[in-house]
Amino acid sequence: MQSELQQLAGADLPDWGLVVRAAAVRRVARGTSLFPEGAIAPDLYWVQRGFVALEFGAPDGRVRTKGIAQGPEMLGSIESLREAPSSFRARALTEVLAAAIPTALVVQLARTHLVWSRALAAKMAALAETREARERELLLSSPEDRWSALLQERPELVAAVSQTEVAALIGITPVALSRLKRRLRDRAK
Repeated sequence: MQSELQQLAGADLPDWGLVVRAAAVRRVARGTSLFPEGAIAPDLYWVQRGFVALEFGAPDGRVRTKGIAQGPEMLGSIESLREAPSSFRARALTEVLAAAIPTALVVQLARTHLVWSRALAAKMAALAETREARERELLLSSPEDRWSALLQERPELVAAVSQTEVAALIGITPVALSRLKRRLRDRAK
């Protein structure tokens, strides 16, 4: 985590010891929320190992997956930077090992040190790029193309989580994913 943030900032990060002392390493069981939707998420998470679904809940009870984070990766709710409730939840799809870092500490470091501010700004820009790519994928790619890209780019994800979670990620139902896989197998024969 330190090396990624330093690379984003382009320099060493002052007061790194504060982060080390404040970080709490957590083992999160499969199915457990790292933070719930609708509540203030007080921590940012450095996911070291495992898969975490980032999900929106609809008023009618449906759940939409906006992405699946995979260690090593930092995640959190942007709303937490301004102490507002998160618009989504983060749920462990596998056992997850993560370091929880108080968001308030990161914000304070960014206010105090320009290098921390640069690191946070660069991380936010990277997040915006990821979101744009995800939106483009969901709006412009067919389910077959999304499935093929997922198989090629993230085979470890496909192997580690359920078909239900994979289907949610590519924006189709598990039944539609089964049909898609069967159609592709039949085509390959």
